[in-house]
Amino acid sequence: MPEVDAAAPYTVRMWPVLQLLLLLLMLVLPAVFGIGMADESANPWPFLVMLLGEAAVFAVLAGVQLRRMWRSRWIALRLDARGVHMAGRPWSTVPQFVPWQDVAEIVVFGTLTQPRVGIRVKDGVPGAFAPMYRRLEDGLRHASLDPALGDRVRDLVDRVRASAEGPAVTVYTEGGSHNGWRPDWKSIERAAAAWAPSVEVTVSGNVGDPAGWLSRRDQMEKLAAELG
Repeated sequence: MPEVDAAAPYTVRMWPVLQLLLLLLMLVLPAVFGIGMADESANPWPFLVMLLGEAAVFAVLAGVQLRRMWRSRWIALRLDARGVHMAGRPWSTVPQFVPWQDVAEIVVFGTLTQPRVGIRVKDGVPGAFAPMYRRLEDGLRHASLDPALGDRVRDLVDRVRASAEGPAVTVYTEGGSHNGWRPDWKSIERAAAAWAPSVEVTVSGNVGDPAGWLSRRDQMEKLAAELG
């Protein structure tokens, strides 16, 4: 386990081994099967067309992942004097950055095959989950709340409740063998202690769904604004 040097950034890089192997395999397989079926009496073209179609799909998926890695300069996670840098969320090629003054907590969550690292931002930071969730819950207590609006708010609160049960993150990135890296929460904890001692590092385990609410973030913001 690497030691964290307080004078140097802590960086975890992504290695696109799986993506490159997948692209190579998709290039080789059609040729191999085409040669193998050339002497067969059956028409090989329907099978080859299907194989090429599947190869194109996998090539596109691998290409998106490679672009995500390239745009992040092959950096999955970096903690330095400025803050926390992350690769884009799954299937997003846009790198992410949160300055230390906005970071309340670094959260390690997910599964063994899809480990994730996210940031719970402070309540005053735009996009923080807790203030919006409290606003929705408070709105449900108002006797003058329009019934139709109340139904929409109640349904949304139920759908994002799992995120309220644990540390809800505003940004996150995903590791695993398909992304070429895995988080080491002990090293992350030491790096955070070196650069921002007040920031907590939490391993959420199976508590809540830290990133589940993000697919409904726009809806939360809209309803919170409607509640006034």
